[in-house]
Parts: sequence; structure tokens; C-alpha cells
Amino acid sequence: MEPVKDYQGMKIIGIDNGYGNIKTANCCFPAGLTVHDAEPVFKDDLLVYDGRYYLIGTGHKEFKADKTGDDDYYILTLAAIARELNVYGLTDATVYLAVGLPLTWVSRQREDFKAYLMRNRELAFTFRGKAYRVEIAGVDVFPQGFAAVAGQIRDFQGVNMLCDIGNGTMNIMFINDRKPVVDRMFTEKYGTHQCMLAVRENVMRTHHATVDESIINRVLRFGTADIREDYLTTIRETAAEYVGEIFRTYILAERGDEICIIDKHAAHERQLFEKLAAHYGDVPSQLLLEPLVVELSAEEKTALLTNLDLLESAGLEVSDFGGSSVCLRSVPADVEQSSAEDLLVELAAKLAHGSRDALNERTEWVLHSISCRAAIKAGDHTSPQELMALAEKILSGEVPPFCPHGRPCVLKLTRKELEKQFGRIV
Repeated sequence: MEPVKDYQGMKIIGIDNGYGNIKTANCCFPAGLTVHDAEPVFKDDLLVYDGRYYLIGTGHKEFKADKTGDDDYYILTLAAIARELNVYGLTDATVYLAVGLPLTWVSRQREDFKAYLMRNRELAFTFRGKAYRVEIAGVDVFPQGFAAVAGQIRDFQGVNMLCDIGNGTMNIMFINDRKPVVDRMFTEKYGTHQCMLAVRENVMRTHHATVDESIINRVLRFGTADIREDYLTTIRETAAEYVGEIFRTYILAERGDEICIIDKHAAHERQLFEKLAAHYGDVPSQLLLEPLVVELSAEEKTALLTNLDLLESAGLEVSDFGGSSVCLRSVPADVEQSSAEDLLVELAAKLAHGSRDALNERTEWVLHSISCRAAIKAGDHTSPQELMALAEKILSGEVPPFCPHGRPCVLKLTRKELEKQFGRIV
């Protein structure tokens, strides 16, 4: 066994303070605890600190975007330190903590989370019957998920995407040519717990019974558990249909008393358009593996070359290649390189033959074309996580419910309307 990382007399301990589980290099346990004013009867995972008794790994920790809102993550961090030190036979140590926060929250919450974990520099507590004396020398806060690739980031050529799906959040980071793209880091409030809640609600509605989350989790992980067959069927079916899709084109989602049918291409196109518009002037771009030489009509070439500033602001690098040709060197990061030439030809035609009255109008053409080319297409395979993220952005109102061309992204059918169609009510 490798010794714990040691730097200048300090033990370096990495802790992932997740919404579902707390993880270190050598342990993983549920992010839950119950608090007792007196010593409980069962105390296998008992932590005693500041005159109070904490059973670690019990109960359920509800999702909170701000982990400093109560003492729970502080106590869970002490348990993680103790479990990690115990692996190496240590009870007295000076430690330096490396912890994580969701990608898009880390910049806002970093200092508060550091202060939260360092509020007591010297600690004395017991865990599993052992007394620990720990000095917290410092805390560094990192973006969640990045640790998984930090050691190999020099190998990341071209465009790469890191996706860290947790219990409460899903973190997405783009890495272009070995560098994380700051403007393309996202945290979605979608994790495996959302599926857990949907399953639990459906079991209650169908069978008028509750099933412990540990049982549901076992079914989700392994496909089966020692429970009634009808319960097992409900859990499996709910998990499989948490977000549905028909014709590989439309997302089906249930929202209260409504069935929502979402055009995944239109929804994704709108999402991309909003992002491009927000970052217009500094749109992340990617170099093409090989520059593209594109032949155009004289009018189209002139239109492109007279709008180079507009194209550059949208993430396209275009230059004159002589004759009737232009050279395309980079495109927005969301655009597939295989569609780069079609995108440029489309933009050239629009700029050459469309209205020349307003810069805003030309800008919208460019952003429309980019977002349309980059968006998921009807018929494309789309993961359940992507479907859920798209549905949430549209149904929450975060993204307007119509595409940049004015088509609706979502149609809604109430339960009452549906039951009328089936003649259940008049």
C-alpha cells in the first residue's frame, strides 16, 4: 500500500464531498448522518465531536446547492479524514485538504467553502472508538470532475468533453487542446437522485407503499433486489422511462398534469443560440484539423470578406485564398468539423443575398446558422442525460420555448385534454 501523500510534514487528503456519497482515495460512504444528544445504542460508525453524537452514513441528505448551509458536510469531512488516516494507521496528523465543488459554482463558493472547512484549525474527535487529533493546515477547492483527467490532460488533443454525473449534479467540461475551456463548463441540477425520486413517487402512486432508497439504488445498479416482483417491475419501468423519446426526434416528459412533447433539435438549437448570443464577440472556437479551402461565387466571397469582423466574433476564422476561394481555419467549438464547409457556404449565401440593412439582422443569421448546424439532429442517438438536460432547460423557462426561427420547441397536452380524446370524460 502506498503511503498517504506527504508534503512538508502535512498529509494531503483528497475528499469528494458529493451529494450522494463522500469519497476519498480509499473509502466511499453515504453523505448522510443523524445527530444525537446522547450516545446511541448502535455505534459502528459513530463520530463524537463537541459533545454531540453523529451516526455517519445514516439518514438522507437533501440536495442543497450551498454545502455551507448547515454543519453536515463539516462533520462528514471529519469522518472522511478519520477513515483515510485509519488506512495508514494514523490518529494524529496535520492535514491539507483538497476538495471539490460543482464546476460553475466553484468560483462563487470557493472562499466560503474553504472558510467553512477551516473554521477550527485544531480538532479533537473520536470515530469508531478511536481518538483523533487533527490540525487543518489548509484547504484547496477544485472543480469537480477535473481530478479525473488532471494527470493525463497533456494527452487531450483536439476537442474533448468531460462529463461527471453525480447524485445531485451533472458537471460538464470541454477541454480543447489540453486546456479546459472556462466558458464551456456547465453544472446541471440533474443527477441520479432525480431518477430515484421519480421511482419512489411512482411506487407510492402505484402500490401505495414506500420502498427504501437503498433497495431502489440496488435495482438501478444491478437490475434486481429481494423485493416483490410487482415492485421490481415498477422500479425498472420508471427508471427506463424517466425520460422517453419517440422517433428519435421528440422528448416525452411528464410535468404535473401535463404531457410535454419537446422537439429535441429545436430545443437544443435554441439553447445553443442563447449561449452564442451571450458570448458573442468571444465565442469559444476550435481549429480545424486541416484548413478548408472553399470555392464560392464572386458575390458570396465578397460578402464573407466584408463581414470578417462579424464572423470572427461568432467563432469563425476566414481569410482570402485568392481567386474565388476562401480559407476556413476555425469554427465555433459546438460545430462538428464535418459540417464546417456546409456552414460556411450557407453563411456566404445568406450574407450575399439577404437583407443588407442592419448589422443585427446579419448577426442573427450567423448565430442561427451556427446553432442549427451544431444542434442535435432528428434521428440522432441522444443519451438519457442529454434528453433530461434539454427537457429541464425548456420546461424550467431557462431557455425560451421556441427555436431561433420561431418554431415551437414544446407542445403541451393536459391530462384533461388527453382523457377527452380517449372518451374517459366529456
